[in-house]
Amino acid sequence: MAVGLLAYIGCLVAYDLADRLLFRPTGSPTPISAKLSWRAAVLLIFIAGHSGWLFLSSPDFQLSRFIGSYFFLLVLAVGSIVYLPRLASLTMVEIATRIDRVLWFMALNALIGLTGVALFRYGSVKPIGVFSEPSHFGLALAPLLAYVSAIRSRGYQWKLAFFFAWAVWIQNLTTLLVVAACLLVSLRGRLSSVAMLLVAALALLLIDLEYFITRLLISAESDNLSVVVLLSGWETALTMLASSSGWGGGFQQFGFLGAVGELTERVAQMTGESINRYDGGSTAAKLVGEFGVFGILGLVLVLVMSFKAFLRLRKSEQGGQSGSALFLSASLYTLPIELFARGVGYFSPTLFLGVCAALMAFGQGSLLESKARGLQLERS
Repeated sequence: MAVGLLAYIGCLVAYDLADRLLFRPTGSPTPISAKLSWRAAVLLIFIAGHSGWLFLSSPDFQLSRFIGSYFFLLVLAVGSIVYLPRLASLTMVEIATRIDRVLWFMALNALIGLTGVALFRYGSVKPIGVFSEPSHFGLALAPLLAYVSAIRSRGYQWKLAFFFAWAVWIQNLTTLLVVAACLLVSLRGRLSSVAMLLVAALALLLIDLEYFITRLLISAESDNLSVVVLLSGWETALTMLASSSGWGGGFQQFGFLGAVGELTERVAQMTGESINRYDGGSTAAKLVGEFGVFGILGLVLVLVMSFKAFLRLRKSEQGGQSGSALFLSASLYTLPIELFARGVGYFSPTLFLGVCAALMAFGQGSLLESKARGLQLERS
């Protein structure tokens, strides 16, 4: 995921530099770039300072792992500064057109996944086209599907129905949670919304729910590997929190500080290897384990912002919001799914979008609160 994100952001930076050098003279940064730059700088300085303090106080700190990951973090920061002004310059129609094309690409990958054909050597036993596993597919789908559901674009009901049926057929809870979240955004109390809800309820009654019920029963006694991996991540996070007196272990230090817990050993027994030991099973557990009380405060803040984003998406039909603001709201609204249900670490495209939205959600005049007429970028 980190390599894919690096390639994606590299394309953004290259495109922006070419545009600036070949088509536009160099001038002052746009208001959005300037605003995002200092916020990203504050976050980077905090992460470096927090981890630097822990490096000096802990002999178990993995400095090489921190340095390598911090490089990716710098690339992510530069990419966000390039990406957001580009996004803000697009009209709602342009954004909707691009998202619709990407959704067709996602649907094609979903169909390839049903055939069981693996396009690459890496991946799980259920690769989904270019995605290594169904959960990664569902996370990438989340902001796109939430956006078309919020603006109720043409045929959005069929898109929801298709991905709902696909998630049920392939038995993937992450994608099912994504569809449920998008359904909440699209429901407006109309007859069509009620009909969609009834059809979904009827479909759930007709299918075999044993797998999904097993996944939803969060218990240490569960025999479901996904549940045990999720709980082992939180077990490690709490161990790191206690052993560091609330400071956490530091950036990308998850799994290196504190004793190995019973659930982590159980995962190793079930799989023959220590899978997900260093990514926490969920990004939320990784944040708590690595940043301690600061990680907990960050998660609370993200949940608050996610709820506000949900309210913005629900009001999208009232107008007054730009397409870029709505798309970032969709990214922020669906971010808790990646944080709490199935994380893939820090360096995923969807977490990149969520962090961009979160950085722009602070303070007065934020991009997410701006009216469409207020998003005109200054041209040099």
